[in-house]
This record gives sequence, C-alpha cells and structure tokens, in this order.
Amino acid sequence: MSSSRSLVRSLSLVVVSVGEGTWHVTGGEQEHTVRSIRGRLVCDCRSAWYRRREPCKHVLAVELASTPAEVMAAVRELTERW
Repeated sequence: MSSSRSLVRSLSLVVVSVGEGTWHVTGGEQEHTVRSIRGRLVCDCRSAWYRRREPCKHVLAVELASTPAEVMAAVRELTERW
C-alpha cells in the first residue's frame, strides 16, 4: 500500500487513548493497538511488520489525532482531490 493510500485510509479511523503512550485504533476490519516505545510509534498489525520503512495507517491515525484542526481540514481537502 502506498503512503498516500495509507494516509487516506487513516483519516477514517477512530483513535482512543487508553493510557500513557497507548492507543486503540478502530474503524477498519480489526481493532489495533499502537504503543509509543522508546519514542517510536509501534503498531500490532501485520502491515506494520511488513512495511517497516513506512508507517501503517494505524500509526498515521495516531499521529493525525494530535494534529491541529485547521491542519486536518487542509489534509482532508487535499486527500479528497486524489
């Protein structure tokens, strides 16, 4: 999956913080857990293991969850054009 496709898919996911450095991500086929380990976000999904160079959609969703609303509005507008 390309980075742009992962970004678009991550926009529809729901992120819930369940503790310091841990998030549950839902909205796809399965719920996944993303954890902050030594300053790096790590997901338990299969895609994360295969795509070590690029973040999976769940990690992107966690990163986007802390993005300011005006930036997210611009990201959504751009992805709608793809």
